[in-house]
Amino acid sequence: MVEEVIMASKGISTVIGVLVILSSLIVVGADDVGGGSHTVDKGILSILEPPVSNYVPHAPIRIDEDADFDAAHGVSAGSGTDIDPWIIEGYDINGTGYGYCIYIGNTTDYFVVRDCYLHEAAGGIGEPFYPDSGLTFFYVQNGVANNNNISGYDISIYGIYLVSSSSNNKITGNNVTRNGNYGIYVFSCSNNNISNNNVSNNGDGIYLSFSPDNNITGNKASFNSNGIFFSLSDGNTAENNKVTNNWAGITLSMSGSNVLESNEALNNDHGLYVGDSSHYSGIFNNTISSNNFNGIYIDFLSAGATIYGNEISLNDDYGIYITGSVNLIYHNNFIDNANQAYDDSTNFWNDTYLSGGNYWSDFDEAIEGAYDDYNGANQDALGADGIVDSGPPVGGLNPYPNIQGGAGAQDNYPLMEEVVDGRVQRPPFRIDSNADFNAEHGVSGGSGTEADPWIIEDWDIDGTGLGYCIYIGNTTDYFEVRDCSLHDASGVNSIPYYPDCGMTLYDVQNGTIDDNNASSNDNYGIYLHNSNSNNTITNNNALSNGGWVGCGIRLDNSYNNTITNNNASLSIGIAAAFGIYLDNSNGNIIDNNTVDGSSYGGIYLYISNNNTISNNTATDNSNGIWVRQSNNNTISNNTATDNSNGIELSDSSNNTVTNNTISLNTNYGFYLSDSSNYNLIYHNNFIDNVNQAYDDSTNFWNDTYPSGGNYWSDFDEAIEGAYDDYNGANQDVAGADGIVDQGLPAGGLNPYINILGGAGAQDNYPLIGGPVVENFDIPITGTGWQFVSFPITATGDVTTVFDDEYWGGEAAVDAIKWDMMYWYDPTDASDPWKSYNKNWGGTQDMPTIDNTMGFWIHITDNPPLPGDGMLTIGEGYDPSGETVTLYQGWSLVGFPTTATDVQAQDTLPNWGSTVTKIGFYNDAQPYDITETSDGTTLMNPGNAYWVYSTIQQDWNVAA
Repeated sequence: MVEEVIMASKGISTVIGVLVILSSLIVVGADDVGGGSHTVDKGILSILEPPVSNYVPHAPIRIDEDADFDAAHGVSAGSGTDIDPWIIEGYDINGTGYGYCIYIGNTTDYFVVRDCYLHEAAGGIGEPFYPDSGLTFFYVQNGVANNNNISGYDISIYGIYLVSSSSNNKITGNNVTRNGNYGIYVFSCSNNNISNNNVSNNGDGIYLSFSPDNNITGNKASFNSNGIFFSLSDGNTAENNKVTNNWAGITLSMSGSNVLESNEALNNDHGLYVGDSSHYSGIFNNTISSNNFNGIYIDFLSAGATIYGNEISLNDDYGIYITGSVNLIYHNNFIDNANQAYDDSTNFWNDTYLSGGNYWSDFDEAIEGAYDDYNGANQDALGADGIVDSGPPVGGLNPYPNIQGGAGAQDNYPLMEEVVDGRVQRPPFRIDSNADFNAEHGVSGGSGTEADPWIIEDWDIDGTGLGYCIYIGNTTDYFEVRDCSLHDASGVNSIPYYPDCGMTLYDVQNGTIDDNNASSNDNYGIYLHNSNSNNTITNNNALSNGGWVGCGIRLDNSYNNTITNNNASLSIGIAAAFGIYLDNSNGNIIDNNTVDGSSYGGIYLYISNNNTISNNTATDNSNGIWVRQSNNNTISNNTATDNSNGIELSDSSNNTVTNNTISLNTNYGFYLSDSSNYNLIYHNNFIDNVNQAYDDSTNFWNDTYPSGGNYWSDFDEAIEGAYDDYNGANQDVAGADGIVDQGLPAGGLNPYINILGGAGAQDNYPLIGGPVVENFDIPITGTGWQFVSFPITATGDVTTVFDDEYWGGEAAVDAIKWDMMYWYDPTDASDPWKSYNKNWGGTQDMPTIDNTMGFWIHITDNPPLPGDGMLTIGEGYDPSGETVTLYQGWSLVGFPTTATDVQAQDTLPNWGSTVTKIGFYNDAQPYDITETSDGTTLMNPGNAYWVYSTIQQDWNVAA
């Protein structure tokens, strides 16, 4: 049906935009709390594929077994397998007098109910079969309900009803409103996913009873009695939901071991309500604000909850009201609640030292009796640690005194500053020897051995006025600094000790610095000085650091360290700025980093030898990679594009430069000067630089035959004087070999000579076609919609790129065939879905594609043997590092690399900060996207992905 509707509508240029707007209207809910309305984020599932435009009236549908999945029961397509499910879609069904609109029972086949309008189910009460429900799943597995509009008009009891051991179902992207008792009701069911639904103006929004181990994710529940309710239901997860204007946002009743994480509970009577023996709850990282009574309420029968990392603010009665016992409450922010907390029992309001307790907005300055002059478990050692103490003259514990309830509850280690993104704010600290690895110096665990390193983690440190955030010097113990935010170091620029740097290592071995954000410091983000052997700097953001020689990461006199997978971009300095800077530093590995926007050099080596610079991406710098007075380095597999000079060597000799992609640089692709001699440059791709290369010395621009030289985009076709009719060391033996020769009649060497500089430099074996021409096979199982991309650098017309005549050289009749393709363009709000339809004779709005894009493609024929089951993309090159634009919100992208099983957090920029979610095709549930915030999700070439970014930014994909 999707195909027919789109084909019929292509004559109207605005139709797809209209369809997407129509889809948006379905999911706009009354989730605003200020009276007005606004369009809410629909999530992936509401833009999975273009919606149908019109509902078709249909009588209520009842399916009692797998055999009933047929046209007579409203099925329009499919075969019931996981890759080709039964499809029920596009219906307008009024259930008045029937008690249901669609009822499906006792099935295990795969099916999808989507894009239907189901309303006014009433008049047929007969549990469990006719419960006055818009959509009922009774003893069902493998079902999907997606993008349906389900309204009871205040006469239906249930919007969606899952009952009797229904499992492995997905209820996604539906709009469920005005049902008398429940919007979505789950009874005696497990292992279902209920995600991205808008559930409003029902009795209760989402209600689980006797239902363990379900996931309730990304829903919006508003103007219900309870937004989300768990009754006698253990082990469920409620994550990233927004619950507003309900009596209770999320309620637990006689339900244990549930996790409530990263939800927003706003303008309810109670934000989170835990009652009736609901034990061992995990309440993490929620925003609980402006509720009419309590932010969190835990009754006297409920115990053992861990309440961590929540923002609890502006609630009209209490931030937390607890009458239960043995609950642990720490690292929460209590801000301007009418009463911050109530506890009439026995609970624990702080973690151990050094982790500490909570932040209380009424106990964070001297006028309120709060000081931070001392540290230690008893707060009696001189020096601040971010925990409130009694101040001079002797310090001492200073518990938070304003927890009401009469039980004497207190937070023994109240925090001086708010917890920021799960990190506790504390003052800078300095470790001067192995003996300083202790709690007073920010260490939370470990013993200093290789198997059990000291751990420093989860700090937010402002270095204003002190010149450092964390300084570690003169150590040999093993340690790890991770997940810290180190920023604004300024005021004391005294190298090497206080260089206005987020993280300084001086004379250090065996350190690991990983997953930190060392940004916005006056000089350096991360600085290694005299630090040799076995230090690893990995997966950090070192952004927008500045100063006279400001840089993201700097090594001085530091040998044999590894710098990998960091983003050291936008290092804006006064006179000069660098992404990664090596000064008198030898034998280091600089691998897979991103350097972007530096005003002097992305990666800069000065008097630094025998380093390996590989797999980095350098974009929009003055010099992408600059090597100065440095010898015997290996520079390989890097991408240097859109710089002034891509790679520059000055007064540097005996370096090897190979397999780099050097493109679109505005001055020179490669610049060698100042007696840079005996460098070996081969197997690089020089593509469309304003000037490809400059060499005023003596260097070698090719390897020996048959390995060859470099690819030059201005010397790869006959019109440019380049041929490939001969082979051999002298290019005089008939037969092509991928190296440029003089062509017929006799061949001969045909060097590339357009290397400026006056030294007569030339590439004797230039490559005719750039990187080796490649095909790429996309496995296709069955027919129907597939979610694909291609990694090779093929660009062009849709039908040319996706032409499966390359699969084995056999007749095209055995090739896979398709008729339609879609791509989502977030820059066109009125018409985001771009399409190509082979059956449409008019103007197409997606004629050109490339490997940065992801696609829905509709397969119509997938022949059996001798067909190979592969949709082969032909005539492309191996990817050499692509830049994919991630727009604010969701982007539908490809994965333009041949690397396999790459974790999302290792390739996507700023994972967990500005890139927070990824969506991927779920083979087990076709037509559905699995949306996750799990950074370990594996990405592979040939797959398409949705990526969610909070800002527009570039994703530099390593080859």
